[in-house]
Amino acid sequence: MKCDVDDRVPYFLTLITSFTNLQISCSTVCNKGVDAITSTCDDDRTNGAPHCEHAFCNACITQWFAQQQICPVDRTVVTLAHLRPVPRIMRNMLSKLQISCDNAGFGCGATLRLDQLTSHLKDCQHNPKRPVSCEEGCGLEMPKDEVPNHNCIKHLRTVVGQQQTRISDLEKTVAEHKHQLGEQKRDIQLLKAYMRAIRSANPNLQNLEESIEYNEILE
Repeated sequence: MKCDVDDRVPYFLTLITSFTNLQISCSTVCNKGVDAITSTCDDDRTNGAPHCEHAFCNACITQWFAQQQICPVDRTVVTLAHLRPVPRIMRNMLSKLQISCDNAGFGCGATLRLDQLTSHLKDCQHNPKRPVSCEEGCGLEMPKDEVPNHNCIKHLRTVVGQQQTRISDLEKTVAEHKHQLGEQKRDIQLLKAYMRAIRSANPNLQNLEESIEYNEILE
């Protein structure tokens, strides 16, 4: 049975600079180096079958059990439910492997312990996807590997177009608010005219309003 990551394992192994006499090899399926225990199989967890304690790539053994419920090495009946993480000592031994940076092909010469790799990759200056700012004037932030194809003028035209669209939208909003404000002013003028008409038609209403205002002042 072929491991999903067969094509990737050889590259991973080339990054390891010191095996410290460890037998790192997936106990069956891909039979590549202990375990794609590290990041070879897109998972840094390994499983050990009960009793026999063989170690496998998590991805490999999961794929294997999808077709048959036996240990690939000694044919012991076992299922995914029986698996458990490998002993801490094995994980600790693997974490001490000396490994080259994933970006070695892009010029990074760092060699570090496997357990330090993730932290290093976050800040590796040779990471082709590391965000950098254009130094030609436009200030656009982009992945490092896109810099050679970057065109400031093209980018600035896009920015200007976006700003013009934004300005146009704001002008429409302002016009709508002015229209609404004008309608509200007209409504207020009509209401005032209506109140004046009522007062003129009923003088007692004016006296009542004055009496109410006077009582409010006294209170």
